[in-house]
Amino acid sequence: MSDDIATSGLLINNHWVEPKSGQTFLRNDPYGGSPVSRAAAASLADIEPLLDAAQAGFDVWRATTPERRAEVLRAAADVLVSRIDELAELALLETGFPAHGARMFVSIAAENLRWAATQVRAMEGSTIPSANPERLSFTIREPAGAVLVIAPWNGAVFQLVRSSAMPLALGNVVVMRGSEISPRSHAAVADAFVTAGAPAGVVGFLTNDPADSPEIVEALVKSPTIRRVSFTGSDRVGAIIASRAAENFKPVVMELGDTSPVIVLADADVDAAVRAVVVGGFTYGGQGCIATERVIVDARVAAEFTEKLVAAASGFKMGDPRDETTTMPPLINAAAVTRVHNLVAEAAARGASVLCGGEPAGPCYPATVVGGVTPDMRIFGEETFGPVVTITTVEGPEQALVAANASQYGLSSAVFTRDVELGLSIARRINTGMCHVNGMTLDDETPVPFGGTKRSGMGRHGLEGAIAAFTETKWITVEAPGSSGTALFGSSVS
Repeated sequence: MSDDIATSGLLINNHWVEPKSGQTFLRNDPYGGSPVSRAAAASLADIEPLLDAAQAGFDVWRATTPERRAEVLRAAADVLVSRIDELAELALLETGFPAHGARMFVSIAAENLRWAATQVRAMEGSTIPSANPERLSFTIREPAGAVLVIAPWNGAVFQLVRSSAMPLALGNVVVMRGSEISPRSHAAVADAFVTAGAPAGVVGFLTNDPADSPEIVEALVKSPTIRRVSFTGSDRVGAIIASRAAENFKPVVMELGDTSPVIVLADADVDAAVRAVVVGGFTYGGQGCIATERVIVDARVAAEFTEKLVAAASGFKMGDPRDETTTMPPLINAAAVTRVHNLVAEAAARGASVLCGGEPAGPCYPATVVGGVTPDMRIFGEETFGPVVTITTVEGPEQALVAANASQYGLSSAVFTRDVELGLSIARRINTGMCHVNGMTLDDETPVPFGGTKRSGMGRHGLEGAIAAFTETKWITVEAPGSSGTALFGSSVS
């Protein structure tokens, strides 16, 4: 192990400290396999001081003026932009994310922070007419408290910022549990808030050895200091966290997996649909929650669509993400390569046709198109989280809708048709949290209610979702001195 590998620590009370055990763990380059990061391996002994700091920070932050909170958020955005090259290099080393793409995601993260800064006064209450004319009855919104944020490694900076910005804008504090795959990338986000002037305890940060994740996360979720949980990741882990949160009566916001379907109808602009599927399915090796995985195409245009998609997919170059000509970076680890290949191989064994790609090359997997996929194949219903697009042929819009809805997931979707009225009809009936008519599944904007249905999660990012998830509604009444009556269950009594 080289001594010049940078080490990230735990952030407690705005100080970077070593874990009590002194233990660390390594993160290796997903392409070359060499160590690139060393990170603090927190134990249960580190949790109490971290949460004590968060509680003290909440008492300060909730009393901080909205204008000051906005200043901190804007300053954090400026810090991220000033460090954009460093963050892009970290993303390249830890996750294989090409530097140009990482820079774009840092810019989007900064935009997210700046937008959140405009929403610091978004919490509003209302007056409620009372049965007692001498009573003032109204509601207020208050920040919930400490929010546990667990973000994934893919698009690491953006994902952690997106999950933290609105809770902070609304007066909550955040405890960030960084990914063991992108520990320094996530630590850099936490450090941006410290540099931006956030009071001590407003942002806390820890990482842990992968083997310790179950006990660390469970302890955090169960702690009475944590009042909300925001998790982005797999539906398998999400189900465990949601269960633990429910046992402790804590609301959650969860953005989980998907097999984002694209419907291509007979009257579609086929070239536009192919472009959307290529970008949506193969960008960053398909390692995204809203990456296109299933194409459901009308039989009348299936041959044309398939031919053009295979030609486009065959143009991707696998290899070292440091090479600017590489367009298909490595998958995150060997287990991911194995999982993707097993799904492709199983589909082929059951009668599907691998039209291009389909054979791993070390840590990389090629852009792969699998035709003739049917609902009884695992690849139809399971998330590959890799550069694989499947094609299922149907007859007409109604069959297409049935096939699109035949999924345990429901995050993003798209439909291509020149009949906008028909496209809107399908968008209303498809069981996903988002649908794009003549657009890509790989789509997001800062203010929108981003989230899914079924096993794709619960709750929403964005303004309305954040207010609902990260604030409490309190009912307050004020009686006039010497009031003659009190409203009780809608009636006036003396």
